[in-house]
Amino acid sequence: MDPLKVIASGDTVPVVMPNRTKPQAMTFEGIGLEEGRDGPVAVLRKGFERITYPLAELRIEPDEDD
Repeated sequence: MDPLKVIASGDTVPVVMPNRTKPQAMTFEGIGLEEGRDGPVAVLRKGFERITYPLAELRIEPDEDD
């Protein structure tokens, strides 16, 4: 597996959210700053719902074929 995985806006990625064990497919929209958060957040979309999580808490699973 390549040690660097580049994720671009619009890519669907398997994300393991905090307090979860199984990955969920979400669309990555970008990285941003959110008032009240310490540091950058990942901006994700699942259906019509926009979700933000601190980058430090987010885990993206590698693709099976990498």
